[in-house]
Amino acid sequence: MEEGRDISAILSTQALARLAEAIREQGVSVDLGEKGCQVEGEVLSMGCTIVEQRTRASGDFLMNLGFQAVPGSAPALVIKDTVIGVGSTWEAAIDRAVALWMEGVWPVLRAAFLSDSEAALRRFSLEAMNYEANRLVTWQVLAGPLQVVGTDAERLFGQLESSPPFPLLLDELITLLEAQTPRAYWLRLFLSRQPDGTLAGEVRVNHQPWDAGLWALQRFDWPTLPDYAGFRQVILLQPSD
Repeated sequence: MEEGRDISAILSTQALARLAEAIREQGVSVDLGEKGCQVEGEVLSMGCTIVEQRTRASGDFLMNLGFQAVPGSAPALVIKDTVIGVGSTWEAAIDRAVALWMEGVWPVLRAAFLSDSEAALRRFSLEAMNYEANRLVTWQVLAGPLQVVGTDAERLFGQLESSPPFPLLLDELITLLEAQTPRAYWLRLFLSRQPDGTLAGEVRVNHQPWDAGLWALQRFDWPTLPDYAGFRQVILLQPSD
């Protein structure tokens, strides 16, 4: 590391560069600047910053990165996410956080805004009567890959594949869509379970906590697991007309 420079600033630069590199590895053009990058011209404006960095008691390094994406076609939709990476060095922790973001969030952005119809995502159409617009609105839904943590991740993933969490939200989601102006919505789901059955989680709609959604998500039927486990998913809803 260069003396006289703040390590956080150096690592932030490295994180942004690693994000740009990861996107290029997907065959997508990226113009990297000092504070962000442009994907495929102005299709997406991207950013990556450090939310938290610390050394754990085990000696590993923890890096919490904040990601932001703004579509050129929908500048009012600011997509934010935070991902934690752990590694034996700061650079390894950055690599891990970027890899997790690319695995869970990037496929949705690519499918929605770069017209990647080959992305292996769950796709739905949803209709809801919007009372503000006084018309029936059809929504296109893109559900991102499910990401799981825990010692028995394979069993949890199998349960999520057979009983995906999105349908649990449908009743509450339709109620929400009926009352809001038709526009794009970004959902972020997270739910975890301790061995004693204690649940913790969060559901956000356009970055605002959605308590009704969390209540619905907590109805997920967990498989029998001996240790801590959790899952997360991002979902994009866009009105088609």
